[in-house]
Amino acid sequence: MERNAELGDFLRTRRARMSPADAGVAPGGGFRRVPGLRREEVAYVAGVSTDYYTRLEQGRHPNVSEAVLDAVARALRLDDDERGHLFDQLARALITDWDTLPYRERNFARYVLLDPGARELYLNWHEVAETVVADLRLEAGRHPDDARLNELIGEAVVKVPEFGSWWDSHRVAQCVHGTQRFQHPVVGEITLHHETLVFPADPGQTVCVYTAEPGSASAQALALLASWSAPENTAAPEPAEADPGAA
Repeated sequence: MERNAELGDFLRTRRARMSPADAGVAPGGGFRRVPGLRREEVAYVAGVSTDYYTRLEQGRHPNVSEAVLDAVARALRLDDDERGHLFDQLARALITDWDTLPYRERNFARYVLLDPGARELYLNWHEVAETVVADLRLEAGRHPDDARLNELIGEAVVKVPEFGSWWDSHRVAQCVHGTQRFQHPVVGEITLHHETLVFPADPGQTVCVYTAEPGSASAQALALLASWSAPENTAAPEPAEADPGAA
């Protein structure tokens, strides 16, 4: 199944605008068929193999780590907006388009607890939501005077029937890793593993990385979603029918 061509097109255009001098590499000999850097030069600067970078640019690498994307971003000297575009291939298509939400609603806990779409998206919504509440309990203990956090908790008390019992259990936990099951309206059921990364220099910032088991039906569904979400695609596949036996 074809991977998202948008990533490859983006990388090729960024590569074409750079010269070997820009990247700090010797120009080498021979005729250059295309402007800018060669693939092997980008790979060298990024610290990956030429074959790996070629597969990445051709959209044939199913699981790209954040470390590799960061190295490629540095090699191509991407600015902040370009880096954001490089890292933002599937988050919107999988969960929700965060950029279209009002600023105060661009919050994962708020989305899971208060957006009706979250209950439909997560097959294990109760498990995900209960873990979110345990994380909120932990953060409330650390930041008791945080106005926005207290506002979110108060709103959840009123609007989420299950919230009171979860909050009163006094369970505290940080969502470090786990499995989440999605019933996506376009590609159907997807099971993803997630890891939460915390920055030692700024523990208030976290990154959640989702991965699918290589070669699995979920990996294929994720690849289809990437292809569907590419801007050049105007025709979306028919929405998948929900599995009547799904929990």
